Amino acid sequence: MRTYIDIRNLKILACHGCHAEEKTEKQPFVFTVRLETDFSGARDRLEGTVSYSDVMKLLVGFCEGHCFNLIETLATEAAKLILKRFSSVRRVRVTVAKPEAPVPLDFETVSATAELGWETAFVALGSNLGDRKGYLDGAVSFLREREDIRVVKVSSYLETAPYGGVADRRFLNAAAKIETILSPLELLDVLQKGERAAHRERKEHWGNRTLDLDLLLYGEEIVRSERLTLPHPEMTKREFVLAPLAEIDPFAFVPTERKTAGELFARLRQK
Repeated sequence: MRTYIDIRNLKILACHGCHAEEKTEKQPFVFTVRLETDFSGARDRLEGTVSYSDVMKLLVGFCEGHCFNLIETLATEAAKLILKRFSSVRRVRVTVAKPEAPVPLDFETVSATAELGWETAFVALGSNLGDRKGYLDGAVSFLREREDIRVVKVSSYLETAPYGGVADRRFLNAAAKIETILSPLELLDVLQKGERAAHRERKEHWGNRTLDLDLLLYGEEIVRSERLTLPHPEMTKREFVLAPLAEIDPFAFVPTERKTAGELFARLRQK
């Protein structure tokens, strides 16, 4: 069963828009919000659900305290803020209407909608230089410190031989199951930021490195772009990826293979 809380037509006076006068003269913005949250066990207690009063107060303060050019940005950032502040909200849909948009035409309103939720993703971690355990521990701490990422589970650390014939030192490898409100490309940017913080140098493919953070899976999304391929194209060939992944979630589904991590690990071990 899915349960929702709806807030309709919350009117807020604020300054948002591209034109100079919109940044100084307040106009009405109208919020409609759907919160997906499980209140089936609330037992008529406020602490068992999400306070819609607190959500509305948060939106008022946020809308009045910022000035965005676009209502698209306002809707997106408001959705992110709700997910960060209210841990029991799994998904949120925010529509921001601007009934007095400065357009010399006969219209009722214009609006933008952002729908975001906590998505499950899996990240591979590896290190073969310096304090390998320290780098992996640091990467997990880096992820835990972010409001837009929740670390659900981390595998044990597995020592493995180098892969690809370039690196010459043994690795420590692990996998992490996370939840995030970031898009796949936004998450990729965060992972690369974590690598840079660990002084990762990209001198050669499959070479030695202080820290490697690879995005393996993002829900059941399939992505093919210059920057990102999902699921990770090499993951089904690598025991050091599949072993920790199967440890933390053997039922993690790899859509391109139509198999789970546990099934793929067992198949690889049989070869």
